[in-house]
Formats: sequence, structure tokens, C-alpha cells
Amino acid sequence: MVALTLGQAPAHQAAALPVPVHVRAILVDGQLNQKPAPRLELRFAPMAGGAAATARTDFDGQANLELKPGQYTLTTPSGIDFDGQTYRWRIRFTISTAPLTVTLSNDNALTPGSPTGARLTPPAPPASNLEAQFQRLRSTVATVWSDLGHGSGFIVAMHPNGMAMLLTNEHVVAGAHFLAVQTDATHKAAAILLSEDNDRDVAVLEANLSADPAVAAAKIAPAAEVAAEPEGAPVFTIGSPLSQEKVLTSGIIGKNEAHAFISAINVNHGNSGGPLFAADGATAGEVIGITTFGDVTSSGPGISGIIKITEADAVLRRAEAKFESDPALPLDPLPTVPTRPYPVDALKKTVRQRRFDPQLYTFSFAGYDVVVATPPLVYWRLTRGTAAIAQKISRRRGSSPGDNGFDPAGDLRSWMQYTGEYAPVVWIEMTPRLTPTFTSLFLHSLTSGYTHGRASRAVRRRFQADFGRMELECGGEAIAPISPGRIAEIATSDNAQPQDAAFEGLYAYPPGAISPACGTVRVTVYGAGQDASPQFHPLSPALVNRVWEDFAPWRDAAAAAP
Repeated sequence: MVALTLGQAPAHQAAALPVPVHVRAILVDGQLNQKPAPRLELRFAPMAGGAAATARTDFDGQANLELKPGQYTLTTPSGIDFDGQTYRWRIRFTISTAPLTVTLSNDNALTPGSPTGARLTPPAPPASNLEAQFQRLRSTVATVWSDLGHGSGFIVAMHPNGMAMLLTNEHVVAGAHFLAVQTDATHKAAAILLSEDNDRDVAVLEANLSADPAVAAAKIAPAAEVAAEPEGAPVFTIGSPLSQEKVLTSGIIGKNEAHAFISAINVNHGNSGGPLFAADGATAGEVIGITTFGDVTSSGPGISGIIKITEADAVLRRAEAKFESDPALPLDPLPTVPTRPYPVDALKKTVRQRRFDPQLYTFSFAGYDVVVATPPLVYWRLTRGTAAIAQKISRRRGSSPGDNGFDPAGDLRSWMQYTGEYAPVVWIEMTPRLTPTFTSLFLHSLTSGYTHGRASRAVRRRFQADFGRMELECGGEAIAPISPGRIAEIATSDNAQPQDAAFEGLYAYPPGAISPACGTVRVTVYGAGQDASPQFHPLSPALVNRVWEDFAPWRDAAAAAP
């Protein structure tokens, strides 16, 4: 049996608030690929006695729940079949007051049916080496944020003053009005573009990373070694695919071409711009390429294209000249998503409420429809259909929603929980209103009376506004956004022909950004044009109070933490 101890919970904490527990079940196969353990049944039995809590991992091998402080035994009754073996776990751990992460892996799995807790032998010795390289090199990789999305990048040079030069794909930063680099959950810094090459899809950024002492520069493999990498050689990449931070993906070189490597390694959205490391040989742990694209159009897993690191030589030389002469960027850190999650039980309670008025969160002004979204509103919008069905079943059976076997709020272990949908942040979405033009309406009215059932002239529509940027003020003080996003929208006709295009805004703010203590909370929107004048709108007191109240469970949990 494996024991995880994070400090004994004192007796007076018996009635303490539940503590977030995150379970991650990841197995490594014989080809050194990390595979999640999906839909794995989990059972948490209090060692002091009482009812056991249950959960199930999602399709990415992860599960979230909350448990009261104390000692527990985690078991997996059904186990999971993987790589010709059945994996089960039996782990003891102690919860104090700090959030806990439990990892289920090859190393702490049980031999099938063994009561003594004997561990399975890792699939191959290189797996341990790969894990060691991941731990050593993860500090060289960062998430690159822009107002149009995100990707990966890696540090190629560090100055003693903390200034760093990072390499990424050009398409990750193209057209961006905002750039930032995030090295872990709590360190995020503004970035600037030093140099780019659209033809080679390479860009170099500069950021002040002195606030994070753990970061380091990756070693670039020599050009001769890159050219000589054999087909079939093992490789791996570290990136942030699908909004997950620092994820390892491994594979082999399928083909060594003049300017790129072709591989079956997965390059998901968010992995673009990350480093491709050699896994063994003379260049083990050195960067040989930049993960660039994935082609999943075939019936199989698809292939990935990795630009050879030598393709970045010219753009790196141009960037180095600016890197040496540019003054240091400001040290002020950028806000990040709070690490403490929103309490799961509070979201369940919100969904089960019979009266939940989404109109309180919306308003319109300056040609925009605006939604101020909190985690309860987001979860309600995603589950309201199944919640209504549950209520109908309850009325038909004469039971309460929790007694009929259909509980839409009972399974929060969905993929969206890990992409930030339920993160403790305030989302402000500003969508340009779409209306038909006067000429289009006039012509439509003239022709509609003479069509006799045939299709009349299509109504032409256009956007009333085009989003540029947004500002949120609390008591006259600007609040820095966690994520200032822009999303392209296209208006189409009934026959799917494009008619107009515009940007909408989607900004994420810290949970305390909107508060009654602000006095006045105001949103300012700037259009996309350079000469567009700002438009202001104060949030109603009712909306401010509702947003503040929605975060009460999160604040209570944070206040109870040590």
C-alpha cells in the first residue's frame, strides 16, 4: 500500500470545510506515451469510519471532488485494462487543510488481486528517464497568451537581470494586440514581439521573467545533429494543449525532411510553438524542432509537422540584436486565474434552484449585447436542459430530483472543468448586435408579396459594432484583466454566404473585480477603428450585488484555508 501524508489533521478540524482533491490517473505504455485512464471508478473511504465518497475520472483521466480533513483510503474497485494488464490502486493519504493532488500511475499501481499492495514493474526503464527529462526541462517551457488565443513557447536565452527570449510559432502571435508569457500557475508577464518570419512560421518574444526563479533556457541542438536525426528516433514535446499546462507528449520521428520532421506525435491546439526534444542519443534533452501543425484529416491518429530548429536561425539572429539593446520590460506581474477552485457543491446547488434568472447578468449598449458571467451562470447555462428533464422526471415519479437516479449536477468531472469554464473568474462577453440593413429590409418587403411561396430576396445583415478593447473600472480604478480576448464573428446569409465580419470581446477578470465596495463599476468599450470614441456603461447595483454574491462560496472556502 502506498501512503501519501500531507500533515495530520487535528481533532478540532473534524467539522472543517471540505478541501479540494484532484485526482490524475495517467499510465505510460511500452512506447513511452502517456495515456489517461478514462472513466476510472474511484472510492474514498474515511479510515475513521463513515460513508465512502465516490467519483469517476473524465476522458482525460482527471477527477475533482471535495473531502473533509482526515485520513482516507483511495481504491479503484473496477480497475482499468491497459497494455495487456489490469491496473488497480489502493492508496492511503491524509488531508489537512490544503488542496491535495493524488496521481495514479504505473509506479503506484497494484498487481491484480494482490492484498499486499505489490507494485507493477514500470513498462520500460526509458519511461523513468523520460519522466526525469520532463521534470528537468519543464521549466524551459511557457504558455504564450494573446488576445486571439494561446500556444506554447520555450526559452532560448536568459539575461542575468531576468529578461528572457522565447521562441514560438508566428501564427500563435499573428495579429495580436496583447502578448503575455506564463511559466506556471502564478507567474505571468507581459511580452513583446522581437522578430518574426511568416514564411517559416517562427517568432521570437521578450519577457521579464525575473519573478520566477525556476525558469531556465533550453539547449538548442547543433545543426549537424539535427540534420542527422534518424527516422524512428524517440522524441517528446512539452506544451499546453487544450488549455492544460505543461503536458508531455512522446513519439518518434517518422520522416526527416529538409526543413521539417514528420511524426505521429500529437500536436493539439495549444501545443503549437512548443519545443521538440530528442529523447536519447547525443542530443537527448536538446531542442531539435518547433511543434507546428497537426493533420488529423485521415482516419488514423494523423501526423504532425515539426519545423526544424535550424529554420529559426535567421529570426533568432535578428531578435538577439534587439534583445541586447532593448531596455528591460516592467516587472509588474499580470493577474492569473486563482489556484483555488470554485466549490463544486455550490455549483450543484445553483443548478438545482428552481428560480435562476439569467437576465440579471445581461444588458445592451453601444451596439453590443453584454453578458457578465460567473461560474454559477456558466454551469447553469450548460446544464439547464438536463436539469429541466430531471424536474419533469421528479414530478412524474413523485420524488425529489436527487432520488430519481437522474442527477445532471452529480457529475462535474467534464472536460470543460479543466479548460477554465468553472474557474473562479468573472467573464465579460461583448457581442456586436446583428441587424438587417434598411435597404435589405425594404427590398425584402417589396418582393415578399410576389413570391407566392417561392424564396424571396435574402435579408442582408451587418454588425452594429466591431470590438477593439474593453476596460473595467472599480471606483474609478482600472482592473487588469486575466485574459483579454477577441473572437472573430462572421455574419452569413440563409445560404451560408458571408455578409459581414466583426470581433466580439471576451475578457476574464479576478473574482473580486466587481464588488459593492467599488461604489461604481463601469465598463468602457473601444471600437476596432483608431478614431473610435469610447462608450461607457455603468453596471446596475443589482448586477454588481449578484456577481458579488455568486462568489460568496469561493470566498468562504478561501477564508477557511490556512
